[in-house]
Amino acid sequence: MEHAPDRGFEAWLHDERRVISFHTIPNARYFTAAEQIFWPTILELVLSGYRIQ
Repeated sequence: MEHAPDRGFEAWLHDERRVISFHTIPNARYFTAAEQIFWPTILELVLSGYRIQ
């Protein structure tokens, strides 16, 4: 996972495979947000069945 102060935290979400990656993966949507939004969103996805790659 990269953290750039001006861009926030970032991840790639593959909805069909229900995967979260902190590195670029093909056919995934890019998600970026400030820390206070990013981590609660990632946790919510994990609790709903997404797995971290």
